[in-house]
Amino acid sequence: SYVSLAIGASNFIDDDKYADVDLDRYDLGWSLYGGYHFFRYFAVEAGYTDFGSFQARDDEVKIEERYSSLYLAAVGTLPLYSNWQLYGKLGAGAVRQAQSFSFQANDTTTHPAFVLGIGTLWAPKALQNWAFTVGFDSYSFETPQAGTNYWNSVGLTSAGARYSF
Repeated sequence: SYVSLAIGASNFIDDDKYADVDLDRYDLGWSLYGGYHFFRYFAVEAGYTDFGSFQARDDEVKIEERYSSLYLAAVGTLPLYSNWQLYGKLGAGAVRQAQSFSFQANDTTTHPAFVLGIGTLWAPKALQNWAFTVGFDSYSFETPQAGTNYWNSVGLTSAGARYSF
């Protein structure tokens, strides 16, 4: 079993939902997650990710969107050499989208999401139960707006620490 905390750069990718406005696509994000190893190279992981906020604006309108997610994923690990491992994750989540508008009331919706991730883990022998990670996780989901469905993605490129017990 393990628990991890990671922090890094988050990004928002839209399906031309904000094609006509300036879009601030980047923020600081973090993730807290834990997992259980069923086998040496296979685990199930659950976690929470806060992607921060992204802003779209033009001369008349300002929209701020905050994204966060709960997820459950299968994690496969491939040992490379010494104390290095490559990992990948595949799962499902629920992305919460909280929108605030300069021209109307705020809105919060939740969207089902596909979760994909890849990264590397280094576990120095001198630190026994500790490991350090660098990875990228992507959450893809569909959002309806004005009769059109848009595919969006929020991602987190992060570095973190993991404690195994």
